[in-house]
Amino acid sequence: IGATGTTLACTKFGNANIYNDIWYSYVATGDGNLNLSLCGASYDSKVAVFETDCAGALVACNDDSTGACAGTLQSELDFTPTCGTTYLICVGSYGIGGFGSGNMVLTQSGTCGTPCPGDFDGDDMVSAADLSTLLGAWGTAGGDINGDGTTNAADLSALLGAWGVCP
Repeated sequence: IGATGTTLACTKFGNANIYNDIWYSYVATGDGNLNLSLCGASYDSKVAVFETDCAGALVACNDDSTGACAGTLQSELDFTPTCGTTYLICVGSYGIGGFGSGNMVLTQSGTCGTPCPGDFDGDDMVSAADLSTLLGAWGTAGGDINGDGTTNAADLSALLGAWGVCP
């Protein structure tokens, strides 16, 4: 309710507008293809994805899918995101009078690897400060590096194996 519209650099069928739009924020959880689908929506949808913020670079846009929901006037798009990057997704309608309901489905492939296991303080190196954090969390989940649910000798071994500057 109260959504108005946005003029974008997403011209499809001569129309750069997305009407009655709602914006979503998504942080990429993988480094593989991301599929965004509005298949099954009850209206003529249009979608655009921007990097970082609503004034950021246009990453992808779609009016009428040529994929899984081709011929339905519903939107679907694919792009390859960067792990950890925030994307703003503008979902709305092709026409000024368009509105309806539906589900947006995001399917993300790949993973965002942990480049430096044991770097608890985020300074891009495993050092005495990280060792202190791990030892302080001994017996709890707070310093768990290997995913077994507790901080123990296996995590200490992983931390010492990653000692130094992160790759």
